Order: sequence, then structure tokens, then C-alpha cells
Amino acid sequence: ATSTLVGADGDVYFRYDSPEAQMRKLADYSFMLKDFRFAQSVYQVARRDFQSEKAWRSYAGAQEMVGVCKLMLEVQATKAEFDGNFEDAVAVYLHKTHLPCPHLAIRATFIYYELLKHHGLYAFAPGALLRLPASLGALHAMVCEQAAYAFLKHPHRPELRKFSFHAMLAGQGYQRADIGGLAHRCLRMVRQSLGASLYDPNGFEEAEKRDGHSAEASAERRPLTRSKWSAIDSYVNHELGTQCMAAQSYEQALQYFMALMDSDQISPKLQAKYLQELLQLYLERSDKAGAPELDASPHGRMELSVPAIDAQMIRVIMSPELEGKDGVLGWRHGGPAPEPLAASGSGLCCSAGEDVAVLVVVKNPLTIGITLNSFTLDCEFAAPADAEHSESPAFAVSTVDSVALEGGQTAMVSVSITPQRAGHLTIRGASYLLCDILPAYRALRLPGKRLNDTKEQRLAATYAADTRLGFTVDPSYPRLDAVLEEFPDTLVSGSMQRAQIRLTNRGALACQSIALWLSHPSFFDVASPRLVGSSDEGESDLDDTGAQSTYVYSESVPATEEVLVANVLQDCSMFVLAGQAILSDGSSVAAGSG
Repeated sequence: ATSTLVGADGDVYFRYDSPEAQMRKLADYSFMLKDFRFAQSVYQVARRDFQSEKAWRSYAGAQEMVGVCKLMLEVQATKAEFDGNFEDAVAVYLHKTHLPCPHLAIRATFIYYELLKHHGLYAFAPGALLRLPASLGALHAMVCEQAAYAFLKHPHRPELRKFSFHAMLAGQGYQRADIGGLAHRCLRMVRQSLGASLYDPNGFEEAEKRDGHSAEASAERRPLTRSKWSAIDSYVNHELGTQCMAAQSYEQALQYFMALMDSDQISPKLQAKYLQELLQLYLERSDKAGAPELDASPHGRMELSVPAIDAQMIRVIMSPELEGKDGVLGWRHGGPAPEPLAASGSGLCCSAGEDVAVLVVVKNPLTIGITLNSFTLDCEFAAPADAEHSESPAFAVSTVDSVALEGGQTAMVSVSITPQRAGHLTIRGASYLLCDILPAYRALRLPGKRLNDTKEQRLAATYAADTRLGFTVDPSYPRLDAVLEEFPDTLVSGSMQRAQIRLTNRGALACQSIALWLSHPSFFDVASPRLVGSSDEGESDLDDTGAQSTYVYSESVPATEEVLVANVLQDCSMFVLAGQAILSDGSSVAAGSG
């Protein structure tokens, strides 16, 4: 009787009492007794018999066991010595048998993968796993995901780009198989790995060793970062946002769709599509029952990167309706020139009720037009420790109704702040409505001066607190405006021109002993002040009893050029003279614009 049989599936089999079957049984028993070397030699003999009889399923099984024996011997074998056995076995299972046997190919692949992990040969694992065909559906997606993890276990350094590529293949496979949770996990890992490849190539591996978590868990805990792979970023963020929308996770979907706004290298058509989907998503979220409303506070608004705001370009201007240099200057009699005074660590000071203009430069990084509605600034007010509690608002901030920005356009937005009480006011960010729908917020932060005093500061790159976006409000400061009238740009030698300096006291305090500082006092003849609207005939000089004497100063003033001017500037009145106020300690403070 013949020792071979043809099964119903068309493959050749051996009877249980045939010599070939007995050889295979001997090899299996030797393998069970851990005599792997002898078992390998018997498997090789049986393999030749199976091949000669064209019993391909038996041949592939023997070939598979030869490779297992080589790896179980725990010898330093090269890849060619065992990889060819498994590759041949998988190819025979899938292509040479009368009917394909994918389940046997999967078994051989995962046995090979587990043995490679046991020996730490992760460099060979991706090639072994990816031999399985893509027609396996969700199972092929799982194989791609395992291959992606193997790239993170590279002996030298993690190969994050290959990890991202195969994780994306796994995510697409899970998505086609309608397994949204696993697809979301894989695509999120792709997003995190692209950011890690720019800053911390070993971040996944180190996090796994440090925290004891798996590589995918380490990727999940990473915050969203932007990479240079803008096309992949846009695709992944869009897919993640779409999956979150399908799962009704609107908060996460908003984050992913807002990340799409970071990319400025995608086509205008896609940018318009993404922006429309972002706005529609917010409207759906707002209409959802029980969804929390976004309030006007920074914590209740989404932080967008559109528009781009450079905090270094922000300018805080005191008395914006006037031209010239504004500030608080200190000047003692006999000094060469006034010098700026620093108040509470900041050189910017203003009086209560004084308007302060903040110029913000905004840029549209997209190639499509957008609008910013209800643009305003978020400010923080700190009252003095000894100040009394007050229910009245400490400051008022204006709102710009609408700012239209074309693609790539830059515009300057002016926002007015009017402080009402003494204290310190700091600008923290900008709030606005994107396209009059989505409430958004942009934090405005400036790095302070680099500190290099101690060794710890030099090593840790420590920075001081920045005060450029803050100013002190002191009601004791006078509010004095100075405007030059009829002042000529040029004069012919020997000619004379009458000019006036119009002073306006806009504060609630009287300004006395106002002094004029000139670089060339011999070129000027300073007359006595007069009230605006008074006639020359009825005008009389102020006597010395109603004012303190002040000086008209230059850098080096001869005695002959020293001029005494007696004047008093009362509340809410105007004089044709510039001046300065004398403090109680003898120093002087000049305030105003000129």
C-alpha cells in the first residue's frame, strides 16, 4: 500500500505508519525533550522526503521547525541561518499548497516573532512580520502595529520615522476594519512620534524604561507638538478629529482641528475646508445638550495659532493722542538732563484715568482670508497691599469690532486701556472671535533678561521676570500735555519767530513750578505765561508770591543765561508755557509729551 494520501483539500499527506510520518514524530519527541540539535537534524531529513513527494504542507511545517530549533539552541547565528527557513515556510503556506493556509502562515510568523523578541533581535522582526499579506484585514493592521513597536526597540536608537510609517499603516488598516479605538491610538502615536523626532529621538524608549510603561502608552502621554512634516501632520490631525467627531468627543476633536491651523504649507483649498470644518464642529459642540459654554475668560477659550502675534512687536504707548516721547523723568537742579525713573521695576508709568494705547501686530499665516471679531486684551490688575477694597472696576479695555486679514497680510491693531485705580496692570493675552464664531485666546509672553549671576542660573538658563507688557498706575502723577505751536523747522540768521508751548493739565492735581529745559537757552526769550483766551492788553505777569522760582536749564548754564520764571498751573487750566513739578524731597519730576 502507498504511504501517501491525497486529502480533500488537494494536498498530499502521509499515513501515520509511514516512514516519513515516523521521522516527523521522532523529531517532535526530541524537540519536546529539548534535544534541539538532534531534532533539527531529523526535521531536515524529513523535510527532504516531504519535498520529494510534493507534500507542501508537511514540508512547510518541517521547514518551520528547523528554524525554531536553530533559535532554541541560543547560539550566535546570523540572520541567513534561520530567517530563510521561516520565509520559505510562510511562502509555501500562502502560495504552494493546493489551498492557501493563511492561519498556518500567521502561526509561523508569530512563533518567529516571539523567538526574535526572546533573543532581543528586534532588527529582524519588522521584515518577518510584514511578510503577511494585506488581505488579512485587521490582522494585518495588528502585524503592522507590532512591526512599528519593533522599530522603537532598535539596538542603536529608535527609528521613529519607520515607526510612524508603519503605525500609520496600522491605523488605516484598523479604520478600514471599523475598529475606531485602535485606529485612533495608532494615529495619535504617529502624531506624537513626529514631534519627538525633532527634539527627543530617544524619548519613547527612555519613557518606557523610566516609567515602566509600554511604548504606545508613552506616546499617548506626550502632548501635541508640531513637526516639520506638515502634510503628514495635516492628514493625521484631520483623521483624528474626524474619529473624535464620530465618537462625539467634541473637546478632543476641537484640539485636532485647531492643530490643522498650525500648518501654513497646505493648499488654500484644504485650508478653507479645514477652517470650515473647525467652525462647524464648534457649532455642533455648542448645540450639544449639556456642553459647557466657552466664556470670555482665557481659560474658557481655545488657544489658537491663528493669527500669529509676535509679543516682541507689542508697543505700550502712554497718551496715544499726542506725539512725542512720554514718560516720567527725574531731574534735579544742576543736573545735565532729565533721566527716566523706574517705578516698581517697570519704566512705564501712568496716572489714573489716563488712556494707554497698546499696539498689537497680527499676521495671518494662512493663504485664505480670516476675520477677527471683538478683539480685546486680557489684563491682570494687582492693587497695592494697603489699598482699600473697591467694587468699581480697576480698568477698562476697549474692543475692536472687526479686523479683516487677507492671506499672509499683517495689520496693526490698537487697543486702549484706561486704568482707574492705583496698582500694577499687566497684559496677559489677546481674546477674539475667529470668523465671528469661535472664541479664541492667545497668550502674550516675553522672556526676561538672562540671569548669569550664579552657576545654577548659567547652567539652567534662568530668566528674570519681564515687565515690558506691564505698567504702574499712580494717581499722584500729574497728567500734563505739552504741544508746540508755530515752532519753525528752520530760521534765517537774525530772524525771529514767535512760538508757543501749550500746556494742558488733564489731571486732578495742580502742577506748580513748571520749568522749561533747553539745549540752547541763548536762542530763546522765554516770556511770562498767560491764560489762553486772555487779551495782551489786559494781561499781567504773575507775581512771585504765588509761585516758586524755577530755572530754564541747559547742560552748562552760564549765570547770564539763568532766567527766573514765576508761574502756577491751576487745575483744568491752560497756559502758554512748559513746566515741571517740584517734589517734596527737592527732586523734580517732568511729565507730559513734547
